[in-house]
Amino acid sequence: MRVQAELDTSGRVVSTKVLSPVGPGLSSEATAMIATAERALSDCQPYDLPEPLYESWRTIIVNFALDPREKP
Repeated sequence: MRVQAELDTSGRVVSTKVLSPVGPGLSSEATAMIATAERALSDCQPYDLPEPLYESWRTIIVNFALDPREKP
């Protein structure tokens, strides 16, 4: 699963967008994993990132493994 997060200059999540999986007909497990991933991004903030490099980390993409045996 890939989730894009937009951060503000203080390292706080402003918005998230699921890049994959997307579309109608997602299983309840996939929907729960998406909610968990978004919650994890929120729970770990603020991220301690160098403000002078803000433009390089303003938008991040995080890869989550749907199966813990998979490599993201």
